[in-house]
Amino acid sequence: MTPKSLPTHKPLVEWNARELEVLRQEYPLIGAACQSLLPDRSPAAIHAQAKALGLRPPHRWSEEELSILRREYPLRGEACRAMLPGRGALAINVQAYRMGLRPATLSARRTPSGKTPRGCP
Repeated sequence: MTPKSLPTHKPLVEWNARELEVLRQEYPLIGAACQSLLPDRSPAAIHAQAKALGLRPPHRWSEEELSILRREYPLRGEACRAMLPGRGALAINVQAYRMGLRPATLSARRTPSGKTPRGCP
């Protein structure tokens, strides 16, 4: 019985100027999710190169940002983005969902009993 060969790794490929520019612009905003813009790079390669360039991943939510989200998201939905510079619509919606917040369009459809009327999502 012959032993299985170990998987081979791709040879290291230099980062080109376009990839580095994408990384500098997008990594601080979306982290390794910028892999969709860099299909030939793995998340590990993206993190390593970003670290080598001194780039920081997206920052955690501060208590002030969370307070704004609690206060404004139920009233304005993702329109509160103007009050949260550096946060995209997706990040706002995901964080609001994690906090159990619903945007105004959903809360406006609820009846006084707290139930959603028939036919409304």
